Amino acid sequence: MTTKLVNQDQVTAGLRTVTQVLNPFVQKRMTGAHGKNWLPDFVRRHPRPGASQEHLGDLGFLIWVLTKDERAFGPKVLPRQAKNLAHRIREARNLASHEQLNDLDLTTARTALQSMAEFLTLIGEPGKANEVRQLTGRLQSTGSAAPHAVRPKGSTPTTRRSGQRSGSKTKTKTKSKPQARKVDPQPWPAPPPRKTSARPVIQLKIGCGAVVALAVIALATVWVLFGQRDADPYEGKYKNEPLGARLNTGRIEIPRDYHLRFLDEPIAPLQGAFGGDLGFSAGQFTAADGRIVVVTRGEKLSYATCRDTTRYAASTRVTKTLRMCVTTDTGVVAGVAVRGVRKQGTNTFVKIDIIVWKGRKPKG
Repeated sequence: MTTKLVNQDQVTAGLRTVTQVLNPFVQKRMTGAHGKNWLPDFVRRHPRPGASQEHLGDLGFLIWVLTKDERAFGPKVLPRQAKNLAHRIREARNLASHEQLNDLDLTTARTALQSMAEFLTLIGEPGKANEVRQLTGRLQSTGSAAPHAVRPKGSTPTTRRSGQRSGSKTKTKTKSKPQARKVDPQPWPAPPPRKTSARPVIQLKIGCGAVVALAVIALATVWVLFGQRDADPYEGKYKNEPLGARLNTGRIEIPRDYHLRFLDEPIAPLQGAFGGDLGFSAGQFTAADGRIVVVTRGEKLSYATCRDTTRYAASTRVTKTLRMCVTTDTGVVAGVAVRGVRKQGTNTFVKIDIIVWKGRKPKG
């Protein structure tokens, strides 16, 4: 029986909505800035690594255009926060296209849809943003088995289907119905009240508690995505440090579907493939701000190399000998060297050494 990728389907639907909005948005801005024949000239000036043919129906190409062309998408049109979200949407696109065997985890899928909704709001499409937000209500927790996976005896996922397939073993199916109802795909099911005499009061308290819990989780998610990851080496305790100064170091083992923030002390993996400065998922590292430079065998992994080399890519495949530079929009420069890759069950862990320097803020 084929596993249903419920969360991946919702993320894919959100990506489809973003593509439908971005296509005319990008065409209108680029035509206004460069004329009707802007496409061939842009592809010549900004060749995308690994892309043989570009077209405006490709979400990856649309995001590439709006993050590369400052004339059409300058700060007055597309603020930095929107560009950061665009990079995360590209990560979601890459992740959804690679995760074919296992469904996306609940945290990653929800964060991806929230990033899409926020991005659509920032470019003036609140209606489409609400459509994407509604998709989060269809997500399922992957922490426990999905309904079709917890019924080894072949009972059907819902009582409706059980009724349709009624046969000679009617009693057995009648007994299995309550068990099927216990499998709730909602991530935060409210427990039933124990005291029937005070049931209305208890239900009210549980409802309020659930609302508060959801609000706290939402605020925490926004803080993680848009607060901490924008740590600025030109502010706070790093303000007076010179260019090239070493700000942080660490040796970390990062699991699949986790991310890192380079100025955290200590640097530690945080759950979710999105957010932070560098994420690991689907066998590849992805930079939130789209600036990864793979250091070749003849080059030294140093601040000077990272500062002077600009053959940027948004993501790169993980190998046991990978060395790379990662530069953020705030001027954080990190040298990352892979020290080992191991598998444990269905998960993958990558051990890396990180050195973080204070660099110049990129212009574009």
